[in-house]
Amino acid sequence: MEHIASQSALPHQNKDAEYLSAYEWNLQQAFDAVGKEKKNWKTPDSPSIKLWFSKDGDFGTQICNSMNWKYEMDADGSLQIKPGIYTMAGCPEPLMELQKWASDLLSRKFHYTLTTALANVPPHLQLRFADGSRWELQGEPTPRTKYGSDGQPILLEVEAQHVPCDDNTANGTECLRVREVNWHVRNGKGEFHNHGKWQTFKLTAIDGYSHPPGWHGVLNVTRFKLKNPPSGEMAFAYLLQGETTRFSQ
Repeated sequence: MEHIASQSALPHQNKDAEYLSAYEWNLQQAFDAVGKEKKNWKTPDSPSIKLWFSKDGDFGTQICNSMNWKYEMDADGSLQIKPGIYTMAGCPEPLMELQKWASDLLSRKFHYTLTTALANVPPHLQLRFADGSRWELQGEPTPRTKYGSDGQPILLEVEAQHVPCDDNTANGTECLRVREVNWHVRNGKGEFHNHGKWQTFKLTAIDGYSHPPGWHGVLNVTRFKLKNPPSGEMAFAYLLQGETTRFSQ
């Protein structure tokens, strides 16, 4: 179902805000005021541009620095933008130019058209800016939308070497060897404690993580309990938040 906000009353605006907050919006195409596609918004050295929204009126992105604004939805299908929070560290080119371009567009009122997800078709967001240019974005579910909860933050120690998987997969299949650990400070010294049992994880089991050869350390991850995991599969999903400690490389 396509919903165009300019036809919305306030309840629909609230519904739009809730829907926008359930996804991360990835820029797919950008066009200038005469409809010509802009190609230099993505380079091998620059991150893809992603927008996030909260249902309470915040939205932002991070290109080099983090940029956040306040928004209010109008009945004409536009977002009124109010100043937010910026970090202003210097950025190398072309990131600084890319950041300025995005900031100039997103800091002023713009119109949006939201197309909600259909079967096998992700949701779509079009932004039309004051200078006549537009962005086309595709929605990717946030972890909360995907898993139905905020998850549980945990620490996972990952051993340096791969090991054979525990299941009945073909011979030669390798897995990560991991265990849950906790961290506390005792006598002024931080240490890991309460080590859990070692487990084997598929190499792709931690979303966003690729194990470098020989790396041994601790990862900060979020664990989500799956409602209906396939038979014989893990009961949890894991999302990488960052590296905590490195023991070896």
